Amino acid sequence: MMRNVGSSSSSGKGIAAVVGVGPQLGRSVARKFAHEGYTVAILARDLVLIWYKKVIPGMMDKGKGTILFSGCSASLNGVAGFSELCCGKFALRALSQCLAREYQAFGIHVAHVIIDGVVGPPRERNIAPRGTVAEQSFNTGGQDGEGEGESSGVMGMDPDVLAQTYWSLHVQDQRAWTQELDIRPSNTRF
Repeated sequence: MMRNVGSSSSSGKGIAAVVGVGPQLGRSVARKFAHEGYTVAILARDLVLIWYKKVIPGMMDKGKGTILFSGCSASLNGVAGFSELCCGKFALRALSQCLAREYQAFGIHVAHVIIDGVVGPPRERNIAPRGTVAEQSFNTGGQDGEGEGESSGVMGMDPDVLAQTYWSLHVQDQRAWTQELDIRPSNTRF
């Protein structure tokens, strides 16, 4: 499914297309970009290979635009039992690299964002310093009657703060564009 969210296609600010996002992050990214006055296209994962025919020509006409792909750690490393997911994520990462090289000369910024962690629900009370990924402890659906909001020690990333990171990529100076970015909670062990 492809749909336009936010301002009209005649927006003077440009177009932002976000491909392959979950419901929490996708909603937060759409809200952030629409709030800033951009035309936003949220694209389902199954349309990745056909979406560009509809989105990129408009970006090329305007000489600007942003395409942000959302990946995960499976974009980089194979995981036992998840071969189908890993193959798809590897391919999405390769597609973002190809499109970046093909369209950056036309003013189109293409970036692949690796979300290496759990995206939790948005928390209005969770305000992080500018430029950081806010974290929260939340229950991922435990047992013994544990309810949402009870601490289970899992650090989740606030999708509204992640959306701010996507926004930062969108407004990045084109003299130094990021092509790939890893985002993870601060308690990640390497």
